[in-house]
Amino acid sequence: MVVKYETVTRILAFCSFTFESMKYTLVSMKSARIKFLLFAIFFAALSCMNAQIEVEEYTKEVHCNVNDFSKITPVKAFSPAGPITSNVMEQIFSGGCMGTLVRSYTFTNKFGEQATAEQYIFLTDTDAPVLMGVPTDSEVKADNIPAPAVVVSQDNSGRSYQVYFSEAKSETHITRTWTCTDDCDNTVKSVQHITLVE
Repeated sequence: MVVKYETVTRILAFCSFTFESMKYTLVSMKSARIKFLLFAIFFAALSCMNAQIEVEEYTKEVHCNVNDFSKITPVKAFSPAGPITSNVMEQIFSGGCMGTLVRSYTFTNKFGEQATAEQYIFLTDTDAPVLMGVPTDSEVKADNIPAPAVVVSQDNSGRSYQVYFSEAKSETHITRTWTCTDDCDNTVKSVQHITLVE
């Protein structure tokens, strides 16, 4: 096997060694020792070059309820060359009732080699919003009917949705209803009954 000077130089440069700084010492040695040392350097550097980053097996498409979002296992990678750093970018796109989250991973080892991975998370929601501020049933005099309460919604997705109000009256009774529907068609309804007395 013949090891070319240019090949060794390229490999050493990749692995952050400086072959030129060793050149003067090498040429002063006997030929056999030079060959031995070159072979040692070559195979050590070759091992360095083979230290590629490998992304561990993962699920590329995940269907996830927003309640379980934190349970999604991050994509991982490893390298025989040692520790790696990871950078994650997230973008949300339309699609499905809650959208599709795309996670883009970039893994880098100490030699600057990189590997990438993408994961598509299709978000769903099966829980209706919660209505806040709905008053309890009550009895009031007909000439002292309170104004409708201001009711707001709180959703597990972190979004806020419009609350719709309706009212039905009779001589002795008022029924007030608040409803709210999220992007996944989960609907909540709360009712207040007001009894009118003399």
